[in-house]
Amino acid sequence: MTTDAAAKAARYGRAVLGSILQLPDLAGQLDGLSPDAFVSDADRKILKAINVLYEHGCQPDLAAVVAELDDRVDAAYVASLIDGVIPESFSTYLRRLKETVTERKLLRTIEELQGETANERRLVLIDRAKELLHQRPQMQDWHSIFQTRAEFENAPPLRFAIEGFLPERGTTFVAGLPGNSKTFVLLAQVRALLTGEPLFGYFKVREESQRVIYLIPESLMGPFWTRIKLFHLEEYVDKRLFIHTLESKERVPLTDSRLLQAAKDSDVFIDTVARYMNGGEDIEDARILADSLFGLLRAGARTISAAHHSPKGFKDADYMCLENMVRGSGDLGAAISTAWGLRQIDESKNRVYIKNLKPRDFLPCEPFIIPGRPHIDERGCFDLTEPPGFAGELTEHLPSKKKGGRPPMAEHNEKQEQVLRLKSEGRSVREIADKVGISATSVHRFIQAQSVPQLVEQL
Repeated sequence: MTTDAAAKAARYGRAVLGSILQLPDLAGQLDGLSPDAFVSDADRKILKAINVLYEHGCQPDLAAVVAELDDRVDAAYVASLIDGVIPESFSTYLRRLKETVTERKLLRTIEELQGETANERRLVLIDRAKELLHQRPQMQDWHSIFQTRAEFENAPPLRFAIEGFLPERGTTFVAGLPGNSKTFVLLAQVRALLTGEPLFGYFKVREESQRVIYLIPESLMGPFWTRIKLFHLEEYVDKRLFIHTLESKERVPLTDSRLLQAAKDSDVFIDTVARYMNGGEDIEDARILADSLFGLLRAGARTISAAHHSPKGFKDADYMCLENMVRGSGDLGAAISTAWGLRQIDESKNRVYIKNLKPRDFLPCEPFIIPGRPHIDERGCFDLTEPPGFAGELTEHLPSKKKGGRPPMAEHNEKQEQVLRLKSEGRSVREIADKVGISATSVHRFIQAQSVPQLVEQL
């Protein structure tokens, strides 16, 4: 066997094993792969350990395989198999490994043929070489890399965990400047998924979450526990809500086999996604992060929601789009399923303007506004004062660029509050219009805007 053939076989063999150690369920796709397919004795022993565990109904993850080997293979070597391996490429690794088996058999047959002098034996070797040569194009058939019509027809349709907001089998970004309630919006989603209550009292939950994984490696336990209690989520912690903070015992990458196992059928939250990038935001960093997110989905995660910081320059922008709100390479934005942009328009009431930045394969709702104060303190959730269709444009809510200018909507909001207060006192529409100094039509519009969230709640 040539050195190149042996090196190729060793490389793909390690990749196959490393993929299974990260996603143990892949062991069911080995299709009776023989230990002889592997070059090194250590790799053959590791495969046998994986097969033993899988046949006995055990998950052949890294810890279980090391225990099964019982020092027959160095644990550090077993752990090294994970490095640089992308489990979602398992089928490619396995196919290439099988190709090297045929290639190695062919090379050995040719070597035997060159040293054989007996004609009868030479004829046997020639027939074997012909058979192996015939197998090579079959293994490299280009049709195998494409999905069939039957696979497409049986593929599940687009579904939402939270209707119109959080699609299943995809990654959803929540983007905004620091301090613009990204974590609060993620926790509002967590609450909706765990309780079944509509998100913001508007977006219906299709099915409650079996398990929520919340990764927040930039927060200490104390401050985050305060937020957990703020949203009334204490009872779910350690039962259906599992949290990893800055104070956790070890740093866990998104490719960790334990995390991938926990992600199956779970709703995964990442706060913030920048903590899982390798220090940069160029194309290569975006590709690595995207591969990690795809890996979580391949592991069976129902949804992924990730907070992401917007560029500092967004604070001066008067419009919202994917390009000016999702920091880093455009490749990252291309990898996600949908994204929501957040902009705080009133700090005192923590009023947040939300707009969909990227809908993939669905028609998004119009922008809406959710105030946090005093509603989160009082009820553990946001209110919805301006639902989709009533929020208007972002520019209507931003301060005038003139010195001392007020938001164009500031006076509008004050008048709306007056209208609602006077209505609660039993005043007529005409009395309210005269008192506030607006038309009767405007009074009707203010009352209608307030009634929409109540109607949604009744539905």
